[in-house]
Amino acid sequence: MAKYMKIASKTEIGPGEVKGFSMQSSPVLIANLNGRYYAMDSACPHAHAPLEDGIINGKTLKCPWHGSVFDLESGRCISGPAVMDQRVYNLKIENGIIQIEIPDAEK
Repeated sequence: MAKYMKIASKTEIGPGEVKGFSMQSSPVLIANLNGRYYAMDSACPHAHAPLEDGIINGKTLKCPWHGSVFDLESGRCISGPAVMDQRVYNLKIENGIIQIEIPDAEK
């Protein structure tokens, strides 16, 4: 059975916002796209920029430093200079609390 960690209240991340959070293995971001929440690693694989400072455009997030673009649903790198995809995480919401699935190595 998957294990989840409480990470934020829904009210902390407004529509169109992205916020960074800490997990044991790596920093993650949560993005709110019109009430749908997405989670992925927040350090850009190109130069470790904080992607939570990036710009949302549709369902993509643009790196604030060098402009790499990532799909928020899949973590796929759409354009570089980054060439690696981002890890995405499953989320669930219970009683207004966003919970992120803990990767197997952290359980």
